[in-house]
Amino acid sequence: VSATYIQSPDYPNSYPDNMHCTYDIISNYGNINLDFSSFELEASDGCKKDWIKIYEGSISNDTLVQTRCGNDTAPYITTALRVFIVFRSDMAVASKGFRIGYKCKSMLHLPGEQGRN
Repeated sequence: VSATYIQSPDYPNSYPDNMHCTYDIISNYGNINLDFSSFELEASDGCKKDWIKIYEGSISNDTLVQTRCGNDTAPYITTALRVFIVFRSDMAVASKGFRIGYKCKSMLHLPGEQGRN
């Protein structure tokens, strides 16, 4: 399964100030894998300046599972059918932004199939 990508405005150049962007990722099968291969936002204590927030569900009223800023490139995998991402930048320092790859994988196992290590 090849990845599809979302990215911040003007990526790979610095993103604009005062941005508010949303990204809605839907899977028919669950198991959404987010790959933060390129992620550079303004770092701040508690991610109070520029950030992305990841929700499991369709809107920002659903379950907040992560807030990220700085250079946090750890992958994120969920079994949810839908992930909603919000990106916000303030009016000061801008960075390169992000390019996030995502894949949606089926959790279906055929009868008799067993996991392998």
